[in-house]
Amino acid sequence: MFDEPRQKMLFEKVKKYFEVNKPDCLHNIDHIIRVVFWAKLLSQKENADSSITIPAAILHDIAIPKYGDANHAKKGAEMCRPFLKECGYSEEEIEKIAEAISMHSVDDPRKPETLEACVLFDADKLDATGPAALYRWLAAYAKAGLMQHEALQIMLGEIQKLKKNYCGMPFFTRTGKQIGKERFKYLEEKCREILKDLERFKEAYKEL
Repeated sequence: MFDEPRQKMLFEKVKKYFEVNKPDCLHNIDHIIRVVFWAKLLSQKENADSSITIPAAILHDIAIPKYGDANHAKKGAEMCRPFLKECGYSEEEIEKIAEAISMHSVDDPRKPETLEACVLFDADKLDATGPAALYRWLAAYAKAGLMQHEALQIMLGEIQKLKKNYCGMPFFTRTGKQIGKERFKYLEEKCREILKDLERFKEAYKEL
């Protein structure tokens, strides 16, 4: 999964950090592993610098345990620096990695300014689509106390919001758009399919 030893070292540091500073279930180490996978694949397809994209993927949600979801990209760009220094990254590399992290959230509608930042953005959003995302979101909403039909309706609303904000698909790379199109389609179709199945229980829901 890693291209060089310092990436493995960085991952182990983040893993230990998350063991002590617990993230929410949407941004745990499983999510980090999948984003690293997508970042590596996109970097290969788009000729992006994986020495920047992979450490950015490892660290992109480092601020979640302390600051929550709001503004975690900007905070993460600050918090990532000591982790990178400890693993031997140069100041130039750290600046590029921090820049990518600062632009990976949908809270900032601007297009990331570098190819590596675009790759990180797309890698993160690919984990918010497809089969893994269906489980990921339903688990998070169940933990929040929502019923299945409520969670699915919220998910569909979030998908429509993303499409509106990003003129169709929230991806910036050619490869991200290609992969994301099918994964978004799957997520939408499955949400609607489950909601249709839950229609038979609507009267019971009303009584509750």
